[in-house]
Amino acid sequence: MLSSGVAGVDLAFIDGQHLFDYALRDFYNVERYCHPGSAVLMHDCLPRDEARATRQPSRKWAGDTWKAVHFLIEERPDLRVRLSNVRPTGLAIITGFRAGASPDEPSSSKIAAYGALTWDTYLQEMAGSTRVVGSSWEAIEPVLSHARWVAGA
Repeated sequence: MLSSGVAGVDLAFIDGQHLFDYALRDFYNVERYCHPGSAVLMHDCLPRDEARATRQPSRKWAGDTWKAVHFLIEERPDLRVRLSNVRPTGLAIITGFRAGASPDEPSSSKIAAYGALTWDTYLQEMAGSTRVVGSSWEAIEPVLSHARWVAGA
């Protein structure tokens, strides 16, 4: 807990296995501890090319974490999801948590459906999305304005 005085997670950063199902599982595990002032950041959500956006590790690998963000955008309209185009592979900023909420984790069939998404889906739904904000603090700060731990909030 940071200085907000509210029990739970103020800020969480998800960056690990680079696989969407792992990132989504991590998200649901963190969400149990979130409150209305929480923010969850998820790394590697705006890969620059198809070679970086696969499940197969490579030298400049981002993985398919973008699918977890796509899932949250479509399946969790209760959350606010924005994407920052920070280099090299983007960052999702997820807010809008409700105190005491504990949504059910997705079924294995939902996981399989989102796991089957293709690069074309990414290009159509994510890359040019209006949810993408810049990488400067001036672009990101308004997304986090609800958080008590942000200076001036």
